[in-house]
Amino acid sequence: MIGESTQRNLAGTTAIVTGASRGLGRAYTRVLAAAGATVVCVARTRPDLEKTVDEVINAGGAALACVADVSSADGVREVMARTARAYGVPDLLVNNAGLLGPLGPLHENDVEEWWRCLATNLGGPMRMMNAVLPRMLERNHGRIINVASGSGTSATPYLSGYVTSKAALINCWQGDSWHWRAGVRD
Repeated sequence: MIGESTQRNLAGTTAIVTGASRGLGRAYTRVLAAAGATVVCVARTRPDLEKTVDEVINAGGAALACVADVSSADGVREVMARTARAYGVPDLLVNNAGLLGPLGPLHENDVEEWWRCLATNLGGPMRMMNAVLPRMLERNHGRIINVASGSGTSATPYLSGYVTSKAALINCWQGDSWHWRAGVRD
C-alpha cells in the first residue's frame, strides 16, 4: 500500500491498466483510483474484470471495464477507442498484462504457447505504447509504467518464454533513441 508521504493526487487524470482483473493489476487499479484517477481496466475475462471495476466503484472511485486482448491490434484499438470516447487521451499507462507461459524444459514447450507468452508480455506493451505515445507526445504529458520481473534479469529454469519476454521488455526502453522522462521527450 502507498504510504501517506508518497501518495499523489491524481484527480482529473485517466489511467489505463492492462491485466486489471486480478493480482497486481487489480492492486494498481485500486491504488490509482484511491488517488483520484479514473481507471480504464483492461483484461481478457469479463467476470474478474467486472469484480475489479465494482470494487473501485463501491470504494467511491471511477473505473471502466474494457474486455480486450492487448496482444492483438484489434484489442488495442478497442482499448484506445473506448478510452478516447469516455475520457480522451490517457495520462498514464500501466502495462501489466502477462502470462507465465509454458512451464518446463524448452524442448518440451508447446511452441505456440511460447510465442503466445511473448505476444502478451512483450507484444501487448509494445502495441499499447505505440498507441499512446503519439497522443502523449502531442500533449507533452504522460507516463508509462511497464511491469517487468527480476526473471528478466537472470535465468529462471523452465520459464524460457516468460524470461525472454521480460528481458526484452526491460531492454526495449534502453535501446530506444530517446528517453521518456517527466512526460517530456528529450
